[in-house]
Amino acid sequence: MKLRERGALFARMTMLSVWIAFLGTSLLWMVVGICKYYGMELKGGDWVQAAASLTGVGAAIFIANSQMRRDGLAEENKKRVALAALVKMAEVAGIEVNQLYLNASPNNRSPMHLERVRSMERSFMAVDILNLPDAKMVEYVLQIRSMLEYAAQQMELSHNLMDMKAAQAAHDSLIATRILINGAALNLRRLAE
Repeated sequence: MKLRERGALFARMTMLSVWIAFLGTSLLWMVVGICKYYGMELKGGDWVQAAASLTGVGAAIFIANSQMRRDGLAEENKKRVALAALVKMAEVAGIEVNQLYLNASPNNRSPMHLERVRSMERSFMAVDILNLPDAKMVEYVLQIRSMLEYAAQQMELSHNLMDMKAAQAAHDSLIATRILINGAALNLRRLAE
């Protein structure tokens, strides 16, 4: 933990302790006042029981608030980790599509680069989009998935077409695919900031 975060945590804990002490004292005096007003007598054990009950209520509130804060921090940390991983995967996917474009052509197959693009597509298919913490993340992951699939299809198409002009156009479409993947990576990076 950073020094500033520790100081803030210490300040919050101190304020909470003071608040609980004042609240506990105020509630205790309210109980005493109500008991005196209605003429009830509290014996020694009754005071201890009342104080313990008030302390228990205060502790329950404190524990519930602490758990909510921890859950919120854990969720935020999960989102940061997921974003960092997706940004890196998207950047690598853009590089792989670019390498496919540079190392293959309608006349030259590059099975290694095509397999690497397909491997990135499988990696993105393995991302559980239903558990991503942000709807925008889902959108960008789906966009990258489709662009990787499109890149692999266009590369295969560039080898299977007899018309050289159409084959070259299919190959050149990889540039647009790379740009779209890089755009999705940039958008994911902006979400992380």
